[in-house]
Amino acid sequence: MRRLTHTLAFLIGLAVVLVSIVGVGPEARADVGDDLLDDSVVHPTTARDLPLDFWDADLTLREAVLWAEFVPDIGTIELRPGVTYELTMCGNAPEDANESGDLDTQESFLTIAGTSNMIRQNCPGERVLHMLDGDVQLTGTTLTGGRTGHFQNGGGVYAPAGFVLMAYGAGARNNSSGGSGGGVFAREGVMLVESRITSNTALNAGGVWSGDQINVIASTVADNTASGSGGGIVSVLGAWLTGSTLSGNRARNGGGGGILSFSEISTENVTISGNSATVSGGAISASRTAHLRWSTVVDNSAPRGANVTAMMLESYASVVGVRRGGGTDCRLTNPTNSLGYNIAGDNSCGFRGPTDRVVANPLVGALAENGGRTQTRMPLAGSPLLNVVPGNPQACDMRWDQRDVARPRPAGGACDIGAVER
Repeated sequence: MRRLTHTLAFLIGLAVVLVSIVGVGPEARADVGDDLLDDSVVHPTTARDLPLDFWDADLTLREAVLWAEFVPDIGTIELRPGVTYELTMCGNAPEDANESGDLDTQESFLTIAGTSNMIRQNCPGERVLHMLDGDVQLTGTTLTGGRTGHFQNGGGVYAPAGFVLMAYGAGARNNSSGGSGGGVFAREGVMLVESRITSNTALNAGGVWSGDQINVIASTVADNTASGSGGGIVSVLGAWLTGSTLSGNRARNGGGGGILSFSEISTENVTISGNSATVSGGAISASRTAHLRWSTVVDNSAPRGANVTAMMLESYASVVGVRRGGGTDCRLTNPTNSLGYNIAGDNSCGFRGPTDRVVANPLVGALAENGGRTQTRMPLAGSPLLNVVPGNPQACDMRWDQRDVARPRPAGGACDIGAVER
């Protein structure tokens, strides 16, 4: 009933705005329209969070969400660059009418487009964004400050029937969930493109929970914590990561410190470092096959499978080593399929091909800004990773590294094992 009341109020307010636009001259109509609408885009005019009031001159982010939901052909909210939008309308009880607390919407596909923006939740026990029945795309916008109660999912964004895309400077930071997905919870899948999921906490899946596949491209998932399993990411139907870094994530009472998948995990030009789990799979825990290509999986911690726990490992031109926490580097159910040019710190990863090696210390530098969009671990001088893979296109089939630096260096030479070309 409350949502119906707000819907009627919104429609009445919309009618008043449209009448006012029609009733003035062309120049004035253009000014009024540009303030609020630009084709299919709605522009909030204030960063404050105010009671819903479609009669006043201020268009809040909360009201813009309703514009996007109820006005045909409007599906995009464009934020003012560099502005932080504070959510301060705190109600006495959770509600889904977008009156207070989190931003609630039934829009089938909502886009929030920003440039160095933040949406910060200030209300106790409230997430930031609740997609009741649809998908959301966020660009250039970080969600922060969301908090949900016991067994409530999605501290930053909650899409129980939808898909979440975060791209080009979007992210979730310092959110928490009493259920799964401290930063992001999406039933129909997640895609991260040049985004950051950092310092979130949850019961499971400290950073991201995806009920379908997750794709992580040129992104960082770091310093997230799960009380149970999946410190950084939990994916039900598999994960594909490229050009990305998972670091400093923790599963305090479970497996998969960096990432846990109930299916397969594939990495390409990926760094997974400094993650930990108290059960197994400090970096990776996959119920099926873990596929590594040109990846650096080092310095992770667990009592079993310090770096990788999986049904099977398939690997090419990758390094797995510097195990911590008492476990061997890998814990595998089936024999490894080595495609060549791999290095591990012990024999547990099954790298037994003629071009594979077991080396206790791969000599990689600390996680640092080495260029590119994400932090990486650069091989040090004298590292066994250097100049190993023949530079021809068949062997060195990845012609750039995680930082988008060309392989090999120098041109005409051999390529380095792992995610970074020195």
